[in-house]
Amino acid sequence: MKFILQILFNAGAIFIANRFIPGFEFSGDIIRLLVAGLAMGVINLFLRPILKLLTFPLAILASSLVSLAINAALLYIGTLVIPGLVIMGWIAYLGGAFLFAVINFIFHL
Repeated sequence: MKFILQILFNAGAIFIANRFIPGFEFSGDIIRLLVAGLAMGVINLFLRPILKLLTFPLAILASSLVSLAINAALLYIGTLVIPGLVIMGWIAYLGGAFLFAVINFIFHL
């Protein structure tokens, strides 16, 4: 049940980022949006722990910035796997990463 909610929250984050962050573009219907949410959930499930482990020394110094960079890297990986998701420019990546961080924070409450 928790993973299904995570998929819905990820799909919602992609939808919100598409509407409000310039350079963050998603084209597709609701099914494609849910599949994108699933893909981001799987990426977060498997790659986030590895990236956190690799960046642990840096995370001690500046945890918020490293976490934002990890989210941006996961979004980049998402653009490689999710058809219809295009992010142009580092500002769009950082905006999307910040939005995903906020939505995941709300989800974990």
